Amino acid sequence: MKGVFLTKAKVVSEDDRRKIIEIQNGQMSVRNMKILIVKKGEALLGNHYHPHYSELMYMFKGSARYRMRNIDTGEVEDYNLVEGDLIFRTSRISHAGFFSEDSIVIDGAEEPYISQNFNDVKDEILTIKNNECRCFDWNQHMCTHAILAHIENVCEKCGGKTLTCPPGT
Repeated sequence: MKGVFLTKAKVVSEDDRRKIIEIQNGQMSVRNMKILIVKKGEALLGNHYHPHYSELMYMFKGSARYRMRNIDTGEVEDYNLVEGDLIFRTSRISHAGFFSEDSIVIDGAEEPYISQNFNDVKDEILTIKNNECRCFDWNQHMCTHAILAHIENVCEKCGGKTLTCPPGT
């Protein structure tokens, strides 16, 4: 998607004493760094964008499912982020992430963070309803069946409802 770049952080040096992992090397000027410690349980974070600055996000531990939308083009893309993933976002990329396990994220931004009201523009691009499957692939479920033809299942992993196409179709 335009405005989003996903890559892996690189091990640039390793020996018996230590490992050096490069998160960024001149791709952007970082003026604010944060460590997000997402506690055990289910957390939905984000649902906003920053109109004037780029960000980077490094998944140090854990995993998350992120949805991003380019405000200018309308493009929407989902990402399954795992340990070692590094994502760069330009300004005007709406982002929201669902964390279902303990996670640590290192977040950097080109501008100082003043407050939610000052830096963030709300944009609800992702919602998780009660009793909805948290494991379902968020990519559009495209098929030709009427929704009533779908079979409701219970996810073995999270216990939430999910839909599948009828057998043999």
